[in-house]
Amino acid sequence: MNNTRLTLRHFGLKQLGLILITATALIAAPAPTKITPAKDLIGFSIGEDYKMANYTQISALLKKWETESDRLKVVSIGTTAEGRPQYMAIITSPENHKKLEYYRNISVRLSRAEGLTDDEARKLAEEGKAIVWIDGGLHATETVNSQSLAEMVYQMSSRTDAETMRFLDDVLFRSHGRPESRRRRTRRQLVHARRRCHQTHLPNAAPPLSQVHRSR
Repeated sequence: MNNTRLTLRHFGLKQLGLILITATALIAAPAPTKITPAKDLIGFSIGEDYKMANYTQISALLKKWETESDRLKVVSIGTTAEGRPQYMAIITSPENHKKLEYYRNISVRLSRAEGLTDDEARKLAEEGKAIVWIDGGLHATETVNSQSLAEMVYQMSSRTDAETMRFLDDVLFRSHGRPESRRRRTRRQLVHARRRCHQTHLPNAAPPLSQVHRSR
């Protein structure tokens, strides 16, 4: 009888231990981040055949994702020669977002190195975060870069794997694309795709030219 009680008690402790471990793991794990896919917002996925997001569409994606993720902040860094706003996406952990100005000041002080001793510089380097500027689409013929930037923002704002979370804790990503070159290249690329589709008897693979010419 005593052996039976000990066995049941031991079994109960094991079960309680498993419950506590599971609960702890669930608390420690990052909550899933629901970000609306590009296809649900602009009608196609980034990188889809015969599709290319223009600057207006990518700007709309960034603004929507900013409302859905606490990892993303979209800021204007001025206007272009043609009067379009230039947006920059800042991607990092929510904790780092709370101290953006603090980390910016550290980066400025280290880059200028004015009035800093070696020990002070080392201390700032330990406290600061790596700031990575990713620029794409400077030249009008660079079609992949502007699209990959949008996909990168989506992935870094939605993924919850351990490596992505480590990147977000250690790094401040700043992503920026060029409006004018992206707009011009998008039109040309879609016009070319439409003509090629007609030549290969695939009329439904690309948008009609009337839609292409309205592209901004």
